[in-house]
Amino acid sequence: WKSSDESVATVDENGNVTGVKEGQATITATINDGSNISATCTVNVVPKTTEPTEPQDPTGDGTLFIELVDGNIKSYDVSSQEITNFINWYKNRDLDDSQSPVYKFKKGDYTDYVVHDKIDWFEVR
Repeated sequence: WKSSDESVATVDENGNVTGVKEGQATITATINDGSNISATCTVNVVPKTTEPTEPQDPTGDGTLFIELVDGNIKSYDVSSQEITNFINWYKNRDLDDSQSPVYKFKKGDYTDYVVHDKIDWFEVR
Protein backbone atom coordinates (compact mmCIF):
# COMPACT_ATOMS: atom_id res chain seq x y z
CA TRP A 1 0.00 0.00 0.00
CA LYS A 2 1.27 3.46 -0.87
CA SER A 3 -0.01 7.02 -0.78
CA SER A 4 1.01 9.49 -3.47
CA ASP A 5 1.01 12.29 -0.86
CA GLU A 6 1.37 11.31 2.80
CA SER A 7 0.87 14.93 3.83
CA VAL A 8 -2.75 14.51 2.60
CA ALA A 9 -3.51 10.84 3.36
CA THR A 10 -1.59 7.93 4.81
CA VAL A 11 -2.27 4.23 4.35
CA ASP A 12 -1.17 1.40 6.62
CA GLU A 13 -0.11 -2.16 5.77
CA ASN A 14 -3.76 -3.28 5.92
CA GLY A 15 -5.00 -0.63 3.49
CA ASN A 16 -6.62 1.59 6.10
CA VAL A 17 -6.52 5.18 4.84
CA THR A 18 -6.29 8.14 7.23
CA GLY A 19 -6.89 11.71 6.10
CA VAL A 20 -4.20 14.12 7.29
CA LYS A 21 -5.20 17.41 5.69
CA GLU A 22 -7.50 18.69 2.97
CA GLY A 23 -6.44 17.66 -0.51
CA GLN A 24 -6.26 14.74 -2.90
CA ALA A 25 -4.01 11.68 -2.90
CA THR A 26 -3.86 8.47 -4.88
CA ILE A 27 -3.71 5.24 -2.91
CA THR A 28 -2.02 2.34 -4.72
CA ALA A 29 -2.22 -1.31 -3.76
CA THR A 30 0.36 -3.58 -5.39
CA ILE A 31 0.46 -7.36 -5.11
CA ASN A 32 3.81 -8.43 -3.70
CA ASP A 33 4.21 -11.66 -5.67
CA GLY A 34 6.44 -10.44 -8.50
CA SER A 35 3.53 -9.82 -10.86
CA ASN A 36 3.41 -6.07 -10.10
CA ILE A 37 -0.38 -6.12 -10.43
CA SER A 38 -1.78 -2.99 -8.85
CA ALA A 39 -4.92 -0.90 -8.45
CA THR A 40 -5.37 2.73 -7.54
CA CYS A 41 -8.01 4.84 -5.87
CA THR A 42 -8.20 8.62 -5.64
CA VAL A 43 -9.02 9.91 -2.15
CA ASN A 44 -10.41 13.39 -1.56
CA VAL A 45 -9.82 14.57 2.00
CA VAL A 46 -12.30 17.24 3.11
CA PRO A 47 -12.66 19.05 6.43
CA LYS A 48 -14.65 17.07 8.98
CA THR A 49 -17.31 19.79 9.12
CA THR A 50 -18.05 19.35 5.41
CA GLU A 51 -20.92 16.98 4.64
CA PRO A 52 -20.20 14.45 1.88
CA THR A 53 -22.09 15.14 -1.32
CA GLU A 54 -23.74 12.73 -3.72
CA PRO A 55 -21.74 12.30 -6.93
CA GLN A 56 -23.30 14.18 -9.81
CA ASP A 57 -24.73 12.15 -12.64
CA PRO A 58 -22.81 12.67 -15.86
CA THR A 59 -24.21 14.93 -18.53
CA GLY A 60 -23.58 14.78 -22.27
CA ASP A 61 -21.97 12.02 -24.30
CA GLY A 62 -18.93 10.30 -22.89
CA THR A 63 -16.84 7.19 -22.58
CA LEU A 64 -18.00 4.44 -20.27
CA PHE A 65 -15.17 2.33 -18.80
CA ILE A 66 -16.12 -1.02 -17.26
CA GLU A 67 -13.58 -3.15 -15.41
CA LEU A 68 -14.50 -6.80 -15.18
CA VAL A 69 -13.61 -9.06 -12.28
CA ASP A 70 -10.93 -10.71 -14.45
CA GLY A 71 -9.15 -7.33 -14.79
CA ASN A 72 -10.14 -6.63 -18.40
CA ILE A 73 -11.38 -3.11 -19.06
CA LYS A 74 -13.99 -2.45 -21.72
CA SER A 75 -14.68 1.04 -23.04
CA TYR A 76 -17.66 2.36 -24.95
CA ASP A 77 -18.18 5.78 -26.54
CA VAL A 78 -21.85 6.31 -25.79
CA SER A 79 -24.57 8.92 -25.73
CA SER A 80 -25.81 10.49 -22.50
CA GLN A 81 -29.00 8.43 -22.87
CA GLU A 82 -26.98 5.20 -23.12
CA ILE A 83 -25.03 6.20 -19.99
CA THR A 84 -28.30 6.78 -18.13
CA ASN A 85 -29.73 3.48 -19.40
CA PHE A 86 -26.63 1.55 -18.30
CA ILE A 87 -26.52 3.14 -14.83
CA ASN A 88 -30.24 2.46 -14.33
CA TRP A 89 -29.82 -1.15 -15.48
CA TYR A 90 -26.85 -1.63 -13.15
CA LYS A 91 -28.64 -0.17 -10.11
CA ASN A 92 -31.91 -1.98 -10.80
CA ARG A 93 -30.19 -5.32 -11.42
CA ASP A 94 -28.62 -5.00 -7.94
CA LEU A 95 -32.12 -4.58 -6.49
CA ASP A 96 -34.13 -6.97 -8.62
CA ASP A 97 -32.98 -10.23 -10.21
CA SER A 98 -35.91 -10.08 -12.64
CA GLN A 99 -33.81 -7.62 -14.69
CA SER A 100 -31.69 -9.10 -17.48
CA PRO A 101 -28.27 -10.23 -16.22
CA VAL A 102 -26.62 -8.80 -19.36
CA TYR A 103 -26.41 -5.35 -20.91
CA LYS A 104 -25.94 -5.02 -24.69
CA PHE A 105 -23.73 -2.43 -26.40
CA LYS A 106 -23.79 -2.00 -30.17
CA LYS A 107 -20.23 -1.65 -31.48
CA GLY A 108 -20.28 -1.20 -35.22
CA ASP A 109 -21.57 -4.38 -36.84
CA TYR A 110 -21.66 -6.46 -33.67
CA THR A 111 -23.17 -6.46 -30.20
CA ASP A 112 -21.01 -6.64 -27.08
CA TYR A 113 -22.57 -8.11 -23.92
CA VAL A 114 -21.57 -7.22 -20.36
CA VAL A 115 -22.66 -9.57 -17.56
CA HIS A 116 -23.75 -7.78 -14.37
CA ASP A 117 -22.02 -10.05 -11.85
CA LYS A 118 -18.76 -9.86 -13.82
CA ILE A 119 -18.50 -6.05 -13.39
CA ASP A 120 -15.99 -4.94 -10.74
CA TRP A 121 -16.46 -1.18 -11.27
CA PHE A 122 -17.34 1.38 -13.91
CA GLU A 123 -16.82 5.08 -14.52
CA VAL A 124 -17.90 7.68 -17.04
CA ARG A 125 -15.52 10.28 -18.47
